[in-house]
Amino acid sequence: MSGLISRLKRMRLGDVLRRNPLFYDEAMRVLRTLKDADLAQRRAWTSERLSKVLWAARRSGYGRKVRGTASLETWPLLAQQQVRADPRAFYSGPRWLAVAAHTGGTSGAPLLLLRSAREIALEQAFIDFVTHEATGLPADARCAVLHTEEIKDPNDFRPPYWIFAAGGRRLVCSAGHLNADTIAAYAQILREFRPQVLFAYPTSLEALCLLLRRAGEQVHIPHVACSSEMLHPHVWALARETLGCTMLDRYGQAERVARACATEPGQYRFVPGYAHVELVQVDAREDRKVYEIVGTSLWNPAMTLVRYRTGDLVHLPALWGKAEMPEKYWREDFIGQPVRVRLSPLLDPFLVARYKDAASEAFSLRLTRSKPEIDSWFDRRFLNAALKELKLEGYWPEYDASGELVGNKVAVR
Repeated sequence: MSGLISRLKRMRLGDVLRRNPLFYDEAMRVLRTLKDADLAQRRAWTSERLSKVLWAARRSGYGRKVRGTASLETWPLLAQQQVRADPRAFYSGPRWLAVAAHTGGTSGAPLLLLRSAREIALEQAFIDFVTHEATGLPADARCAVLHTEEIKDPNDFRPPYWIFAAGGRRLVCSAGHLNADTIAAYAQILREFRPQVLFAYPTSLEALCLLLRRAGEQVHIPHVACSSEMLHPHVWALARETLGCTMLDRYGQAERVARACATEPGQYRFVPGYAHVELVQVDAREDRKVYEIVGTSLWNPAMTLVRYRTGDLVHLPALWGKAEMPEKYWREDFIGQPVRVRLSPLLDPFLVARYKDAASEAFSLRLTRSKPEIDSWFDRRFLNAALKELKLEGYWPEYDASGELVGNKVAVR
């Protein structure tokens, strides 16, 4: 079965399946739009999508067991062991169009997974999107692949060690046959094929570059994109020096609950629209804090994993999230204004108008299916009662929708 799937991936039919126009175009549109959206627009789209995901997840066996609601906070963190013990408990949608899959089992026994056609298309859209953003190349660019595909018998060291796929646009090389005796053949085919981008696992990329250098072979590949393994800083430098390439590294996992990418070592950014990502602090040190990546898929209705603990850690500076602007600039910015003018608890028309603007812009960019009604979001009863009880009515300035001060309630001095 795995051999059949591998052959399908190398055929044009495989490209059609991964770039299914029913879902691929939508996924690409979302990724492109959210890239240029502001934080409010991204949150609006994610909130709407997340509500649909949680609705579907509540129907699964796991959802009924934990009694998850429409609020993400009511769902407990989900451990890998729970999915491994009963994967069917997480099935939440029709399965006749879904594809069975599994993790690599690097952290223990593999997890059995189910991927919807929508999620498969999203994954390809993500690869095409971040590759284009980093390299400027189209999805059908001439590429070489150095992963773990089974090209031929691993004991057969007679050339060739590669095959051509996608109508000759893709050169798929065997990583298992790459060694000191075969590196000359690999170098020759790469020079002849002249790929615009090389997709490789970090360990395979490192082996290729070391063998090329030791053999004195010269190969230039403009761009290299890595995934599936940790890309160590020394491999970034080695590949750039050996191949003269730009570098892209894609972070993710087979469970498809978070995706990030980087073009420089240690500078990863999560891709908006792919998943809902949380950083849960698990450790604190003098100079940094350690967080675990927790993700919720937004595109896989067949098997919904909510607040899934990836086991992957992020190290961030201890001051991450705090203001990095020097104090003197804050003082200059606040001179002549009491704090109550700059920091107010009021739910005034100006605040509501900002939410309405964000909602309208999100709708115009097709990030939401409809324009939400905003006024009902704000319940001022408790705030007004507290202001009256504390005799603070009129203490903070109130602004109208255009940003003009309402009346002369507060003197700004």
